[in-house]
Amino acid sequence: IGRSKMQLESHLPNRERGGVMSTEIEIKKMARESFIGIYEKDGYSALKTAVQDFIARKTFKGMDPNVRNILKGECAEILITARIKDMQENTDVETFSVKGLCFTKLGSDYTTELDLTLFTPRRIYLFECKSYNGKKTLTREGYLKGRFSEIDVYAQSKLHAEFLWSRIGQCHIGKVNKSDPAFQMILMDVSDGVCEDLREPKYRRVLQYLNVDTLDNWFRGVEKEIQTGTAQWDIMRLYDVVGELHKNSAKMFQKHLAQNGGK
Repeated sequence: IGRSKMQLESHLPNRERGGVMSTEIEIKKMARESFIGIYEKDGYSALKTAVQDFIARKTFKGMDPNVRNILKGECAEILITARIKDMQENTDVETFSVKGLCFTKLGSDYTTELDLTLFTPRRIYLFECKSYNGKKTLTREGYLKGRFSEIDVYAQSKLHAEFLWSRIGQCHIGKVNKSDPAFQMILMDVSDGVCEDLREPKYRRVLQYLNVDTLDNWFRGVEKEIQTGTAQWDIMRLYDVVGELHKNSAKMFQKHLAQNGGK
C-alpha cells in the first residue's frame, strides 16, 4: 500500500476496563461496520447524512442512551477517517493518519493518547473528539462546558502537541515559526445541541472548532493548503518515526489505563 493511502489503524480494538472486556468493543465494531458500509457504497455525503440522522435520534430509536453516546464518539472518528480518505484521493500529496496513538513523552514515564491525527508535509492536524449532549459553550482558549460535563480541550490538545513534538521534532524542516504553526489543534464535536463559541478570534484559530456540518468544507481548505503551502515536515521520515511509536501503542495504552484509574 502506498504511504499516501496508508492508515496506521489502531492496535487497540479490544480495550479492557478494570480487567473486564467491555461491551463497548462490540458496540464500536457494529457502528464502524455499519457506517463505513454506507460510505463505501454511497460516499461521504451519505455517511454524513446517516450520522446526522443518528445524532438527531431519527434512527436506532429506543437505543440505550449510554450506547448512543459511545457511538457518537465513534461517529466522529469514522467521519474524519472517511474524509481523510477522500482527501487522499483528491490530492497527490503523501499523507497518513493514525487513530488511538498512545505513547510517553520523551524522557518521561507519563503517557497520553491522541484520538486521531493526520500527518501531512505541510502541517500535523490533531483531532480531539467530543460528544457532549445539549447546549454547550466554548470559552477562554478552549474550555468546553456542557450540561453535565466540562473539559479544557485547549490544555488537553496542547499537551498532546507537546508530547508528540518531543518524539517527532527531529522530522521538522527548517525553523519553527509561531505565525505558521507546525501543528493545528481541532475540536471535533459530534453531538446534539448547539455549541456557542464565545472565544476571541485568536483562540478560534489556535483550536479550531468543527462539527458534522462544517467538517467537509474545512477539509477542502486543508486539501488546498497541503498542495500549495510550504512543507514543514519530512513526511517519509515522519512516517517511520510515528510507525515505531505506533508499534508500541497497545502496550502504552495498558500503561495509560493504569495511570488514569482504568479510564
